[in-house]
Amino acid sequence: MLSWSSKRILIGSFLLAGRVLSLHAAPEPQAPRSYAGDEACRACHADIIERYYKTAHKLTSRSPSVESILGSFAEHENILQTSNPNLHFRMESKQEGFYETAVSTLPGGATEHTERIDIVIGSGRVGQTYLYWKGDLLFQLPVSYWTDLATWVNSPGYRDGAAKFERPVVARCLECHVTYAMPVSPLASSNQYNPDTLVLGISCERCHGPAREKAKILIAPIGK
Repeated sequence: MLSWSSKRILIGSFLLAGRVLSLHAAPEPQAPRSYAGDEACRACHADIIERYYKTAHKLTSRSPSVESILGSFAEHENILQTSNPNLHFRMESKQEGFYETAVSTLPGGATEHTERIDIVIGSGRVGQTYLYWKGDLLFQLPVSYWTDLATWVNSPGYRDGAAKFERPVVARCLECHVTYAMPVSPLASSNQYNPDTLVLGISCERCHGPAREKAKILIAPIGK
């Protein structure tokens, strides 16, 4: 069992490491890369592709769906109560998408803030968190999912009991969960990307490089 002084030293070390990491510059803005997508590899690597689709690398970021979002949207299971008796979060599945809503109940009436789930982060082995676009700015949503407890929880970095939706998703957050997102700014603190360049999952091309041109050369003769 760590003593309180040891815990303070350990926490201080983590905070210092975080400050050092934040000083690193984000990648310079660059043109979208020529990613072909995982299916382009199937013609030559069908067995590998099938195995890859079940890996945590593939599942570490996905588009939102009933299958990809692990939390329940059923009535009474889609509510996250907070330490603030006047605030709760409601998770909703609608025909047009999936949403997180902060519901604040005050003497003057209830107010709501809703944002759509645009990206699912995490394979689900430990849990998931969710991101949303506001134009070309990327933010984390305030409610996440914890697999061991099988329940909705407050997202890391958000204070319990507050209706906040403003935690930016910087390049350091993305680099372990997506293959590519073209940054618009060279600043490490920026959460601005070109949404059209987003390549979800840690794909084959993350390690082997963008393969669009290679796929054209190898696959075109096969299709003739």
